[in-house]
Amino acid sequence: MQLEADLLVTSLKSIQEQLDHVGKLSKSGRSFEEYDYLKSIPGFGPYVSAVTLAAIGNPHRFENRAS
Repeated sequence: MQLEADLLVTSLKSIQEQLDHVGKLSKSGRSFEEYDYLKSIPGFGPYVSAVTLAAIGNPHRFENRAS
């Protein structure tokens, strides 16, 4: 039973660290107007929206949607 409790505590600590990381990402993302647009897409939460913004970089660098 002690081993099970230790594993649960370890899992909970890991989940809390992940939630803290997502919280930091969402704080960073709020500075971008596009962040709220991305979050309005079904399935796009704080993490996916922030990662998508990071991958795109400056969206104004594209001349049009085809580039």
